[in-house]
Amino acid sequence: MTTAEKKSFLVRHPLLSFYLMSCAFFWTLLILFGAIVVGALQVDVNAQPWTVWIVTILGSWMPSLSAAIVVRATQGSEAVAGLFAKLVRFELPARWYLASLIPLAVVALAVLGYRLSGGVPEGSMPLTFTAWFHLLVINLLTGPTGEEPGWRGFALPKLLERYSPLKAGLVLGLMWSFWHLVVWLVSSGFTGATLLVYILEFTVSIVALNLLMVWIYPHVPDSLAPMVVAHFVFNFGAELVFPGALGLGARLPLFGWLAGAFVLVAVIVWRLQSRQPAAYAAQTS
Repeated sequence: MTTAEKKSFLVRHPLLSFYLMSCAFFWTLLILFGAIVVGALQVDVNAQPWTVWIVTILGSWMPSLSAAIVVRATQGSEAVAGLFAKLVRFELPARWYLASLIPLAVVALAVLGYRLSGGVPEGSMPLTFTAWFHLLVINLLTGPTGEEPGWRGFALPKLLERYSPLKAGLVLGLMWSFWHLVVWLVSSGFTGATLLVYILEFTVSIVALNLLMVWIYPHVPDSLAPMVVAHFVFNFGAELVFPGALGLGARLPLFGWLAGAFVLVAVIVWRLQSRQPAAYAAQTS
């Protein structure tokens, strides 16, 4: 395929190009890390967590890198700058920052349901500098800032050009979830039927989380700050709930509660939103 043909494909299929590149870049990076660093060099990633941090940060920026490539090919360099400028537009109504904290409340709701049902955690988050550095710094540099220009900055507006907000949210949620395929296979700790259950719970949680973010998006279309906050507090809460020390026996039912809690909250939010369709349509137009 010539350079002109590649550019033509990007122009004709921007969303598909973005997604194919996001998956290819991310999966290739993880596979190479496993083959070279863990396999050939036999680096003990538990003893040297910085190696995982580096590949995690780099991998998380693959959706944004892919979006930048497509936007530059279809709209020019200035549009790329505009896409990333949305990360630092902070002057927004406070209510949308409060709304972006909902995922953290959902995690707390899931933990409450799990404990009230008789569940007992099989481990805890070690309160070390390394653990808190990962919770606060690494989490911020990965999904929240690395992925959002791609998923909610580029892909979501493209989907909203074709579909209703609800359908766009469902489609993007599934795209976002499947992007984690290699992560499921190599680092979840599950195999066989339990892996399938975990993937289902993960997917339900991610799709419902994305619906919450899609609900926020039209009210702040020129800023990704609330998306970054929502993504960050979800990751932060999940790290607290699912630390490495948590046994797999507790992780699966706890994730089930998380999926259920997210679905419940997403349904409530969208039911409330459906009572004001005109206002939503005005925001998305």
